[in-house]
Amino acid sequence: MAQGILELKESRNGAIEPSTELSIQYFLDRLYMSRISIRMLINQHSKWLKH
Repeated sequence: MAQGILELKESRNGAIEPSTELSIQYFLDRLYMSRISIRMLINQHSKWLKH
């Protein structure tokens, strides 16, 4: 993900519109929060199965 953002910045000479930057930040925040939440659920479920 980080590589893609770096390439986007390079292709635009480091200039990204603020609205685009906010959209990217929003997408990444949701992506990583979803991933963390799923990992927590898997972890809790795994603990429940062991007991």
